[in-house]
Amino acid sequence: MSYPNGVKKELENELTPTQVKDQLSVQCNPEPYSYYTFCMTDIDLPNRLNPTGRKFQHWLVGIVPGGDINKGESFYAYVGPGPPPKSGISCSAMITHKVQCQIFSLEKPENNY
Repeated sequence: MSYPNGVKKELENELTPTQVKDQLSVQCNPEPYSYYTFCMTDIDLPNRLNPTGRKFQHWLVGIVPGGDINKGESFYAYVGPGPPPKSGISCSAMITHKVQCQIFSLEKPENNY
């Protein structure tokens, strides 16, 4: 996973809000005839001591054929991580899920929570 500016999202690396403001690209080794869901979520928003907003979705793309994220359906448009001022480092996670078949009737959520 990498951002247009060349910065890579890797396990436990610290990135600034400026580095992650644009939608990242995802490359994977997909299995043929499989569909994927990609979810980027904040796991400790607004801060680690009070993670009441931990379900905030920065990005959700589903029905991704063969791992080509550009062909998937966006349920939440990309919103780059940006912790509140003086909240310290925030942690986000990218979750990938392989599904066995294409799902045709998904409702888009009203907001990112």
